[in-house]
Amino acid sequence: MISSREAGAPETQRPAAGRATGKLLWLLLGGALLLAAVWGLRQYLLANIKMLPPVPSDAQIAVLLKQKQQQEAEARKQQQKLAPLQAAVQRAPSEVKHRWALADAYQKAGRLDLALPQLQAITRLRPGDPWSHTAIAQIRLAEGRWQDAEAICRQVVRRSPRTGQAWLTLATVLYHQGRYFEAIRAARQAVHHSPKNPSAYYVLATSYVEYAMQYPNPQTRSDELNIARRDLRRLLGVWPDKGDIYYRLGRACYGLRDSKTALRYLRRATELTPHHLDANLHMIRVYRAIGQGDKAVQVAEKQLARHPRNVELLAALGHMLATDADPKTAQRALQLFQTALQLSPNDFTLLDQIGLLQQRLGRMDEAQAAFERSIEINAEHSIPYQQLASIWSRRGDRKKAAYYAHLATGIASNEQQLKDIESLSRLKPNSVAIHLVLAERYSILRRPEVARDEYLQVLRLDPNNERARKGLLRLAAMGGADSRSTQTQAMPQGSAPINSTPRGSAIVSGAASGM
Repeated sequence: MISSREAGAPETQRPAAGRATGKLLWLLLGGALLLAAVWGLRQYLLANIKMLPPVPSDAQIAVLLKQKQQQEAEARKQQQKLAPLQAAVQRAPSEVKHRWALADAYQKAGRLDLALPQLQAITRLRPGDPWSHTAIAQIRLAEGRWQDAEAICRQVVRRSPRTGQAWLTLATVLYHQGRYFEAIRAARQAVHHSPKNPSAYYVLATSYVEYAMQYPNPQTRSDELNIARRDLRRLLGVWPDKGDIYYRLGRACYGLRDSKTALRYLRRATELTPHHLDANLHMIRVYRAIGQGDKAVQVAEKQLARHPRNVELLAALGHMLATDADPKTAQRALQLFQTALQLSPNDFTLLDQIGLLQQRLGRMDEAQAAFERSIEINAEHSIPYQQLASIWSRRGDRKKAAYYAHLATGIASNEQQLKDIESLSRLKPNSVAIHLVLAERYSILRRPEVARDEYLQVLRLDPNNERARKGLLRLAAMGGADSRSTQTQAMPQGSAPINSTPRGSAIVSGAASGM
């Protein structure tokens, strides 16, 4: 081996060469880290740039600017109208007519929050004036403050029982709370005191329809449905282009089992208001009733694309697909029911359908779990007992199969008995005993809304009936008084504007049109 001395290289150069190599390695490593950091920064920026909205084009900017200018011009125009009214109120704060004019103008501008102080000032200036109190109730109605609106209306009708507008507002509030029997009684008073107000007939008719449709067999309330159908047909002469009138007519005809006429009205409702969800849902039911399942599926698919989280649509489409023999279609139906159950976890009817489909697909454990959960939620319907009896029979457990079969027979007998009592109530509508039996039966079935109306029917016939009073107290303790507010068939915004009243016509009509 040749030494460094022999090669002519000094010994001191060896450490220097090592240091140079190490320095080069550190430089390379630092450069790699720098490149990695730059690359990471680039990726982060690209990812965040993708999240940013696209830059609008010149044409889009021009449209946005024009819209803003139009909004500003409209705001200036409204302010120009408001300015003299505001000045008039400032000059004469105790002059009621100026405050009414300003409240009306605020309402037309959509500023109920500004209209409210003017109305409250009027009530202080004229405590006995029913119109200002009614207008405040209608603002509370528009805000969804049902109890406040109801309390105000009841005070008005106690002091001024001939104020038709107060009765009408009270009927609307009760309707929105799902208290249809009470809404009917208030709407009758509205019709009596304001016989030329079509909105009174509208609220009365819709209350009749929903009162009847809450029962398992609406035909047992055919008298109410026939009255509603008659009044709604007359209202077409007032509002021929209101899709909601046609929808209510279709619903009434469906309850009377006149499916062909119902379909005609519902089609017209969807022509006038294509996005009327309730009308489309009812059209699906009618198509199914007359055996046109394909059309029902088409409507359901179209509406589900617009309302992917609507429980009724998910369930309706699931029911239709569940009848298909294809396992893939059955699996999709199952997924629809499961999605609906996530949105409405205490709906035992969804659990029943899930159990039936799981059973059909050979998943007995999942089917059993669904039926058992259904019974936990509502033990008073026969389907889960019948299916659990079948499941245990297949497994060879005769004891459990017999147990569930026995329960199913008893529950089915109760269900048939309820139908018989409902039919009897149609023949004897003034029987206190029948209404009491129905009220207590619906209370057991966890239908507090129907039970409440039946107890109220008893008190109408026998005002001092102690069983009915105690039954209403039990329902109130269970929360039955509020249970229907989420189930109410909503009156669409502006579906039937209320007529003008002698004072504050705009504020009264505008607030109530939010029915």
